[in-house]
Amino acid sequence: MANLADETASKQIVCAVKNGDELPHGLLCQLQTLAENNDELEGSIYAKHIICAHATWHSSFVEPMYFKDLPDLLKSANSTMRQCILWAFASTISCSGILTPMIIECLYEYLNDSIFQWSILFIFRKLSENDDYIQMITDDRWMFIASLSNDLELKEEARITVVHTMIHIYRKRKLIANYIKSQLEELVTSESVSKKLLLVAIKALYRIVMDGARVNSTTLDKLYELVASSDDSIIECVHELLEFLDDKRILSKIVRHGLNTNIKRELVATQNISVSHSKDNIIAPTTALVRLDHLLDGIGHFDCTHHIEIQPIIHINTDDNQAWYHPTIPKIKNLASLAKQGSLTAQNFDYLVEKINGGVHWLSITRRTTIYSLIATAFLDAAKAGQTLPENVIDIIIDRLTDKTNDLNSICAESLLVIVNRNELFRTKHIKKIEQILKATDNDSL
Repeated sequence: MANLADETASKQIVCAVKNGDELPHGLLCQLQTLAENNDELEGSIYAKHIICAHATWHSSFVEPMYFKDLPDLLKSANSTMRQCILWAFASTISCSGILTPMIIECLYEYLNDSIFQWSILFIFRKLSENDDYIQMITDDRWMFIASLSNDLELKEEARITVVHTMIHIYRKRKLIANYIKSQLEELVTSESVSKKLLLVAIKALYRIVMDGARVNSTTLDKLYELVASSDDSIIECVHELLEFLDDKRILSKIVRHGLNTNIKRELVATQNISVSHSKDNIIAPTTALVRLDHLLDGIGHFDCTHHIEIQPIIHINTDDNQAWYHPTIPKIKNLASLAKQGSLTAQNFDYLVEKINGGVHWLSITRRTTIYSLIATAFLDAAKAGQTLPENVIDIIIDRLTDKTNDLNSICAESLLVIVNRNELFRTKHIKKIEQILKATDNDSL
């Protein structure tokens, strides 16, 4: 027992444990006895170091009471040993009640250390999942942690950990909910964000929107820009959020402006939100010094996948591939997909013409131009697929030849070329209109 209290012996045992040696049961029992002996403070601390190291590399259990003197344990340890202590502590959070203001302050101070930042942020994430713990930490502390989501000097994994923490803070600390939302929106609209972090941020924004948060116009503009990206996973993630936002707007408008009371209730009741709980890989901090990700088995239950299920009370059967309850933006994107197959009906074309003629006036200018380009591209794709474009569609295409927003004029000009290459005839009014535009324009490419 005396030898175990020696610093040199302690380091040798920790080194052996790190290299794969598992401590015999008898030796672990001796270490536990020594760790609980407060009369031999130095020996107790060294014993706890060994126990924490063993827990880190061999997933053994650590008594939560060992961390009552967490500040002293950390001060007396080297960098590798501190990582072990922090992770052993993290593994006990959910089954202990030893958190104190002193321990919170100690953890908060270590946030300034880049070596331990990710580990500390993960601990705060676990604390945010406990209703009692989350109330023990002050608003200014939580606000500082939330602000780290936009700290470009932090590693991606650390910022993702912060985003997960923000969801819990938003729900439990209403006085700072707006600040949390603003930090999240700043992250979503940032130009300096990785794809992985962006996806997590959008899903987090979706979560707080489902809890009642309102998204500002700048964020909405950014979301509509992301819809036009070439990455399928981003498009799918953004679509899910935009559909939910559009459904809320439409249902709210219906409730305010009409229909009898019974139908109002039915329409509101159709917006059923289902949150499916799935197994997602926890992004657990690891370092070059210590393999720690296995501590919590790398797997946890998180409700990060959401499915919005909106079933109409009334079914309206039409041949235009539309349904009255579909949101405008997804509907347009659906028709754009059908255009590539050459499957647009006359009613589909009329709908798209209506929208490009101001039918999406409730959108901001940035989002309107994105939608107009989408509709014009749908007309082009339909022509390429062999469909004959209706007269009102050709009217729109010619009218937009001078619209340089989002290269709309180029898309429309290409549509006319496709029509000409198929030897289709233009009406006299169309030819005259094109001639007038060509005489007036100084656009060489047009």
